Amino acid sequence: MKILNKYLSVFYDLYVMDSDKGEEERVEGCDRTRPLVFISKMGFALKPFEEQLELVEAGNAFDFTIPAKDAYGEYDDELVFNVDIKQFEKSEGFNRKHLFEGNVINVYGPDGQVANALILEVGEDSVTLDLNHPHAGNDLHFKGEVLENRLATNDEIAAFVNMMSGGCGGGCGNCGGGCGGNCDGGDCEGGGCGSSGGCCN
Repeated sequence: MKILNKYLSVFYDLYVMDSDKGEEERVEGCDRTRPLVFISKMGFALKPFEEQLELVEAGNAFDFTIPAKDAYGEYDDELVFNVDIKQFEKSEGFNRKHLFEGNVINVYGPDGQVANALILEVGEDSVTLDLNHPHAGNDLHFKGEVLENRLATNDEIAAFVNMMSGGCGGGCGNCGGGCGGNCDGGDCEGGGCGSSGGCCN
């Protein structure tokens, strides 16, 4: 069966529950003047996010929630661990000023795979890292409007593949890690855009 890739242009707000306040908090979004633009079924965004948006016709609003288990999973305490600070000093171009609480850094697994890690604490001899996605454990509540929803052309798909492979030109929104998205000439606020990683910021 032929895969039908959709060209989607949307603006939205993403809300997650703030357990301290007991109410939802807006954590990211794109406005109407700088919408999120992407091609579906390319691995750019969360699958449930794409599936919901593909059902909404252009000009219509949407309001849906993706449960944590279908988004970034539950928070995993085993993804929080201490690393000897000497391990960082072995890295080429290491600068200790990058080690501060709240900073997000790249870490490399034994197979060379890159992951984002949040620095929770910096001690004299070790650094505490959290490899959970920032939205792990959160239900994702999206509200917004679809501006455009149509079949993508072959040229648009090719251009999007080029962006996702790191060959994007200017104006790339950087949703989803390298050049995975296009916020239509401007950047989204916050981070994620329903994407599998990275952020528009």
